[in-house]
Amino acid sequence: MYEGEENIYYFAILDEEKNILAWSSRYEGYLPFSSQDSGRTEPWVLSSPVGKIYNRLSPFSGNDGKVYYLYLGYSLRNLEEMTARSNRDFLLMFSFLVAVGLVFFLGIFELQKKYLAKTEEAEEAHREKERFREISAFTSAVAHEIKNPLN
Repeated sequence: MYEGEENIYYFAILDEEKNILAWSSRYEGYLPFSSQDSGRTEPWVLSSPVGKIYNRLSPFSGNDGKVYYLYLGYSLRNLEEMTARSNRDFLLMFSFLVAVGLVFFLGIFELQKKYLAKTEEAEEAHREKERFREISAFTSAVAHEIKNPLN
């Protein structure tokens, strides 16, 4: 019935009183269902030697109008592998983004450093021009006074 589905470990059909009518298990004689499980309405997870198993007890109506229950044990091994792979991929992506961000901010820092150096250079050139202008004004005043006779 579930030949192609390797993740289903066991299933059972139960009647209205939750007595087992039929069941099948991938592991001979292994059906972890007890009277305390028969009252459960929410799914639960079992830890077993083969890994975690998701268990669900779901009601359904048969052709005769009676209520039956399907008890299903599904392997979470693939989910655990997928979670581990997702965690690894997340760490890789996070590391990549941190590296890109670091390179980006280092680039901005270098650009700012160059900008500040150019600004300092321009200010120094402006001060030098201002000094030469003042010297030029002074020397031209002295030259003017030397050229003109003193009264």
